[in-house]
Amino acid sequence: MRLETEMSDRKIMVRTFKLGTHDERARKIGEEALEVYAAFAQYDEKVKKGNTVGAAQKAIDLMTEIGDVITAAVNFAEALGINAQVAVEFAEQKNRKRGRYYE
Repeated sequence: MRLETEMSDRKIMVRTFKLGTHDERARKIGEEALEVYAAFAQYDEKVKKGNTVGAAQKAIDLMTEIGDVITAAVNFAEALGINAQVAVEFAEQKNRKRGRYYE
């Protein structure tokens, strides 16, 4: 499955793969989210120290981990038969009601 969506004029394409049980796929999202947090902490440390070269490398690591979270979430949705595009639209509706978008 490929998910294409436009958010803030950005298009995301995600290639999914079949790997693991539903439970394993659900846990994978959390594992990847923890890796995002760790990568962000390393990036933030380099930025605060003024290490631009180190920060640039850590930014790449952070982007990779964010991509892993997105892929894991789409894989889980597909395994459950949930259309990830529709799930994103529902989340946008919820966030709009919460006043999180400035339009």
